[in-house]
Parts: sequence; C-alpha cells; structure tokens
Amino acid sequence: MKKKIICISIFLILVTGLFIFNKHQLQIIKKNSEIIGAENRKLSVVEELKADFKSADPDYDVSEQNFNIWWNDAIGYSFYVTSTQSFVIAASSTADANSPDDVVSKLYSKEITIAKQVFAEHGYAINTSNTIVSIPGAREDKWGYEKGKEFCTIEVRSDYESYGGKFAMAYPVYIACGNTLAQAEAEQRPFLDALNYKGRGVIGDIKKFGLFYVVSTWDDPDGEMAILKKEDNGYQVLWTGYETPTCSIYDKNMVSNTILNYFGGCYENSGILRKPSSTPGTYK
Repeated sequence: MKKKIICISIFLILVTGLFIFNKHQLQIIKKNSEIIGAENRKLSVVEELKADFKSADPDYDVSEQNFNIWWNDAIGYSFYVTSTQSFVIAASSTADANSPDDVVSKLYSKEITIAKQVFAEHGYAINTSNTIVSIPGAREDKWGYEKGKEFCTIEVRSDYESYGGKFAMAYPVYIACGNTLAQAEAEQRPFLDALNYKGRGVIGDIKKFGLFYVVSTWDDPDGEMAILKKEDNGYQVLWTGYETPTCSIYDKNMVSNTILNYFGGCYENSGILRKPSSTPGTYK
C-alpha cells in the first residue's frame, strides 16, 4: 500500500511538472509570436504584405511597380490617386480562369486571406464603396481598405495578360496604398463636374495650357479626351472625343497653338490636316 502511494505521488509530480513545462513553453511561443507580430507591424502594410506573399507562394513573381489607385468616394465620385507604395504579384498558370473569382480560388486564396489578416492587424477597416467582389461579368475583384487618411486597394483581374517581370504572361494582382485623396479630389472634381462624369469614371491626366486644359478621362475599359477653358465660374467644355479635334474648335475659341501641337494638328472640314503653327502662342 505504501509503495502504491509513493508511485501515485511520483506520477502526480511528473504530470504536474510536464503541465508546468508545457504551459511555460506555450507562454514562450505566445510571447515570441507577439514579438514577431509587433516587428512585422513596424513595417508598412505594403511591405508586410509583400514579405508575406513571397513566403506564401515562392514561385510567384513579386515586384515593385508604380501605378495609381481608382478610389470611389461615398457620394458617387471616383478619383485617380497617386499611390505612395505599390507592388504586383503575378502567377503564370495554365489555369482556365473565366472570372476574377476563378483567379482568386485557383491562384490567390492564400494571399487574399493573408491580406485580410494583415490589414486588420494594422488597424484598417474594409471600405464598402471600393470593395467589388463576385459581380457577374466583371473583369476584376477589388477590396478597399482605409485607416484615417490612408487607403489601399487589392485588384485581382481575370485577364491572362502580358507581363514584364519573371513571366511573359501572367495573372497579376495589384496592391497599392496612398494618402493624397484630398489633393486628388480638389484637382479633379471641378473637371468631373464640368464633364458630367460623376459616377462614370475618373480623370486620368490634366495638362494646363494657359487658360486651356487638356484632360483625359477613363471609364474602364474606354476613355476619351477633352479640351476645356477656365471661366470665372468653372470650366467651359469646348470639345470631347476620341480622335483629333476639328480646326473649327480652335478657330472659334482661339485655342492655344500649343494644344494644336499637342494633338499633332487638326482637321479642316475638307479633311486636310492643318499642322501646328511655328509661332508659339498663336492659334492658327
């Protein structure tokens, strides 16, 4: 009986010791995990995503590329905003992807899951105006995240397209963050209003020529050009189109020859191309 009690006591001591040891090990693992998480959060969200994506799929190509962000506000305007950090991850695959959802499920499910976790850890919230997923007929799935003045997008496209990095052809995913929405809104909204472009697309580029402006618009997948003139109460639209403007636009509005030179000339009603004047500042 005494020996039995001793054996039971030794067993209990060993079990207790193992429990304490394992608990201590778990605490160490948890602490190390917290340290790693804290270290990762010293990186920007883009830098952390880039590192995590490389680890998740080492065979994919991850490269820095500069591109702008299409960002929708809450009242229907869309702005083209310069990114502060951006990169592309690309997979070259024979996967038959007929939609962005196919691309995600077959190639990027790990990356999208990682992104949701990383954005949450960095304090970003999903932006519903810029999250477009599983829309029939859409060419892309898109997730938008924001934190204060910072905002980011992830775009997954269904196009198997030319790629200039590791692969000749690939399914690319575009990740970008920016913080200059207020500046983009101030610059672009007056032209969006003048062109009645609210809810239709974005202003891609703005070039100033004295009182005149040449603006490119983009309504994915199409776009057009416009010539506007600054007025006291806004902008007067002189021309919009896809081709070279007619000369009557320039003659009627005395548009700067610099713009004529920008378009490479204009067409007379007879169809003859009028070349830009060699005299700067004239309109003929």
